[in-house]
Amino acid sequence: MKYALIADIHGNLPALKAVLSDTELAGTRKFIFPGDYYMCLPYPNQVIDTIKNIPKSYLVRGNAEDRIEEPTALF
Repeated sequence: MKYALIADIHGNLPALKAVLSDTELAGTRKFIFPGDYYMCLPYPNQVIDTIKNIPKSYLVRGNAEDRIEEPTALF
């Protein structure tokens, strides 16, 4: 089973899409997002929507998510 560990997205949707494209080619089956996926760059909501639609993905709260009360509720 291949896992993808994707961290420090910081709202960078084009970079996230590029990485997800690579994971598809590699046959990745599960995804772990160990934080800092939401804040800073211009597409935080689209990044959240993208992550929410990835089956078998797991979220770990990062320091950039300190303003979100219940980040796991996003999933």
